Amino acid sequence: MGFSTSAAVAVVAIGALISLGLLYPAVEGSTLQISEASDDRQDRIIDARNSGVDIHSATYDDSADSLTVHVDNSGTVTLDVSKTHLLIDGELPAERTTWVEGDQDRDLWVGGERLEIEVSNVETAPDRVVIATQTGVQDSTDEIETEEGS
Repeated sequence: MGFSTSAAVAVVAIGALISLGLLYPAVEGSTLQISEASDDRQDRIIDARNSGVDIHSATYDDSADSLTVHVDNSGTVTLDVSKTHLLIDGELPAERTTWVEGDQDRDLWVGGERLEIEVSNVETAPDRVVIATQTGVQDSTDEIETEEGS
């Protein structure tokens, strides 16, 4: 073998090392992102399994055109009140007032506590209400008590 063959092998080897040096960080970054995404997905699955909500009561006040729903957090996951949605006959109300254990200033809803949601300007008694949380857990009822006004 002459010098030109050795030089060609050296150039190819250096090129391969440079290519591997550029490829490795990209592969490592992608692998890390996939691993973190899998961990996040697993955390969401665990939160969904440990979450639970139960509608305790739903009452429509005919004289005040308002609906009051009491919901129990029956799971172990602390839920965010602002990410807990009430649907009335399939629609989100424009405004609502919430209380956690009677306190209107709380935004976290711990397991074992009760959330009260009051919606005004509900013109007719709803047929169904659904509560849905940020973990994807939901409960619904079509048993809505009606309080008649005087």
